[in-house]
Amino acid sequence: MADLEREAAAVAEELARVEAELAATTATATAAAAGRDRARAALAAFDQAAARAERDRAAAHRREVRLASEVAGLERTIEQMQAEAGRLGEQVAAVERRRTETADQLDRLRADRAALETQQADREADRRAADERRDQRAARARRLAAEERRVEAERAAARARREAFEATARAAGGDALAFLEGAGRDGVLGPLTPALSVDPGYEAAVAAALGPDADAIVVADPTVATGGARLLRDAGSGRAILLHPPADERAPGAGPRADVPAHPGVGPRTGRVAEGREGGSRLSTGGTNGDPGTNGAPLLLERVATNGFAGEVARALLAGVLVAEDLDQARELLDRHPEGRVVTLAGELLAAGRVEGGVVPEASGLAARRAADEAAQAEAAAAAALERLGGELRAAQLDLEAAEATAADATRALRDAQAAVRRLDDRATLTGKELRGLDQEAAAAAERLHELDTGRERAAARLATAATDLAAIKAGPALDPAAVLQPAAAPRQGVLAGTGAERDAELLQAGRPPLAAALDQAEQAATAARVAGAAVGERRRLLDQRLAELRAQAAAEVEASERRARARAARLDGARRAGRAATAGAAALARLERSLAAATTERDRLVAALQAAREGLAAAATGRRQAAAALDEHHAVTRASDEARVEARLRAEELGKRIVEEFAIDPDEALAEYLPSDDRLAELPEADPRRQPSSELRRVAAALDRRLTLLGRVNPLALEEFKALEERYTFLSGQLQDLKASRRDLLKVVRAVDERVREVFGQAFQDVAAEFQRTFGLLFPGGEGRLVLTEPDDLLATGIEVEARPPGKRVRRLSLLSGGERSLVALAFYFAIFRARPSPFYVLDEVEAALDDVNLHRFLDLLDDAREHAQLLVVSHQRRTMEAADALYGVSMQAEGVSKVVSRRLRSGTLDGNAVAAATR
Repeated sequence: MADLEREAAAVAEELARVEAELAATTATATAAAAGRDRARAALAAFDQAAARAERDRAAAHRREVRLASEVAGLERTIEQMQAEAGRLGEQVAAVERRRTETADQLDRLRADRAALETQQADREADRRAADERRDQRAARARRLAAEERRVEAERAAARARREAFEATARAAGGDALAFLEGAGRDGVLGPLTPALSVDPGYEAAVAAALGPDADAIVVADPTVATGGARLLRDAGSGRAILLHPPADERAPGAGPRADVPAHPGVGPRTGRVAEGREGGSRLSTGGTNGDPGTNGAPLLLERVATNGFAGEVARALLAGVLVAEDLDQARELLDRHPEGRVVTLAGELLAAGRVEGGVVPEASGLAARRAADEAAQAEAAAAAALERLGGELRAAQLDLEAAEATAADATRALRDAQAAVRRLDDRATLTGKELRGLDQEAAAAAERLHELDTGRERAAARLATAATDLAAIKAGPALDPAAVLQPAAAPRQGVLAGTGAERDAELLQAGRPPLAAALDQAEQAATAARVAGAAVGERRRLLDQRLAELRAQAAAEVEASERRARARAARLDGARRAGRAATAGAAALARLERSLAAATTERDRLVAALQAAREGLAAAATGRRQAAAALDEHHAVTRASDEARVEARLRAEELGKRIVEEFAIDPDEALAEYLPSDDRLAELPEADPRRQPSSELRRVAAALDRRLTLLGRVNPLALEEFKALEERYTFLSGQLQDLKASRRDLLKVVRAVDERVREVFGQAFQDVAAEFQRTFGLLFPGGEGRLVLTEPDDLLATGIEVEARPPGKRVRRLSLLSGGERSLVALAFYFAIFRARPSPFYVLDEVEAALDDVNLHRFLDLLDDAREHAQLLVVSHQRRTMEAADALYGVSMQAEGVSKVVSRRLRSGTLDGNAVAAATR
């Protein structure tokens, strides 16, 4: 420890000496740095003064040169301004003259435009009046056309209704009637209904009275009826009702009526009494009020008129039939005439023990025929109205065409006037722009002239100033040498001027070396001072570090001594406490031994009691487990019985619902029927399946359930679906038959069209081929050309090959010909078509562009030949083609963006130069 203290004292003394040395070195370095800074400042001030002097000298030289050039430039500028001022004066005078002329022209254009505006207003009024007249005529024409379309639609609808009702009137028994007539059966007189004419409103009553007899076919006698029925049955051609006159009115020797029952007093269909037929003449065309069998009741025959042989049959069918307004009146009439038949206007039929009502089936020849007559009348009225409207529409269209022509003329006149106004507006706009341009040009010239005068004055002033400055620079003073020696005291005294610049530069060069040497010495001294200070500082740092280490070692030694002292004191205190603890432990050990003996005795007693308690607890746990197991078993049985009871109840309810839904019987009745009691079961026969064992019944039920499952779910809508599908199948079958029939018809049409095409194409090809040979000979004298079919046997799929052999060549393919020859071959083909199938008008667009002079001459000969029977419009740039024309039409653009149509009719065969120039532009 003492060594450490001595070493620390020595290091402290050394540190004090180093600090004193460091202070001296720092003072020396500071002084050296101050001297270096002063030397640097002096040298920098000298350099600044030298640079400033150099800049001032260069600036003075540049200023002298600039002033000289400025003087020369200003003199030239003044001369140019004077020349330009003279030119601008002349330009202002010319612009003023042009401005006066343009203003006069603009006034004339404005006056012309006012006159044209008045003319345009008149044209506009004429056009509006013409448009109003045209709109009125057009509205009337549209109204008449709409009315004509409406009437035409009504006429078509009436025609469709008439044809539909006529078809309905002919449809009843139509197949059978057509078959019988086609079979050549004599005595077939036709349908029944055409012989009837029913008063309006009684069609339903007559239809109800006739029933299916309304569709019957009238024959001459029973023999014809029997033969016709046999013929229909053998041929399978449908079913029909064949009626003939009653037996008392037929020809002598005729058999009984085929449609009258064997009982003499019963009429057809209804069992009505036939005695009503006996009164009155059956050949009358009207009803009778004196029928003794009706006692004045209204007869249906009073509302029906008949004619011909079929009318007799109809009167026999309607004889004795009464007519009433409604069912109540019909019931009263039936009560008074119980053996007759009564019909109402609504179509109900009442007879003894019989009432027919509901929707009345329309008789084929009654309501349908009357509707057909009404539709025919409506069709005739519509045709008359259509004829009248057609005449009015044609007159309205003529008026409309005249009004449109007038409106077009007015519109053209208005457009011409508007175009003239626009042209004047354009000219006025251009003139106004020109006038404004002249005004601007005059103003600009005047302003430029004023600027020139002002600029010339400024240039003269600047010229005087520049000349004065230049003279002053050339005669300026020299530099004072003392200003260079004191740059810091008077920095602005080193301005170079005049001819003393070279002397200033020499003085500056001589004064700079001493200042540079002083700066080098100051730099060396400062550097040495910094090095010495750094060495002293490093020694001081090392001493500080060593002193810190010694102080740390001393502190560590002190702390270790303190720790050793504390450890010795702790060991002594522990020894004292251990002695006292040993004494107390011996006393406690004696007490513990006594307590241990007593605790051992008590433990043995408690162990015995615990063993007895454990045995009792084990016995009680065993009894509890047995009771719990019994209780769980009881609960399980109870739950199973409850679940079985609930399941049985649900099953019973489900079975009851199924029995009600599927079999429509009460469950109790089903139970009593199929699960009878023992007394009931004993009464059942042995073969009854209910007497079989339950297991057998369950087996049979399971088998039936499987079969029912295999059958699948029952579809309650199967019948309706079957009917719908059957109707769909019938409809599609009919459509398929229609399609097949349409296909057969279309194939027939296609075959007919193909035959017609073959015929027309073959004839056309022969004609064109003949004309091609002739035309080719005209264009190629001595050559040979012809048209050949690629497939002569199939004219629908054949192609056409053109074979061409110009004179002197053996080639026939078009690809080997020159461009002009191919053009001539094409022209020969076109003109062959024109000659074979001529047209009154042809358009040719530069077809002779590839032809030379010889071929062009031949082409013109072909045009001369064709112009005899047709008109030709040729678009061409060839002069010779234009010379061959009768009239020329061209478009010329004389001004930019404005085109003009030029036309010239040539009466002679020559063409003047103006026409050619106009056409070729």
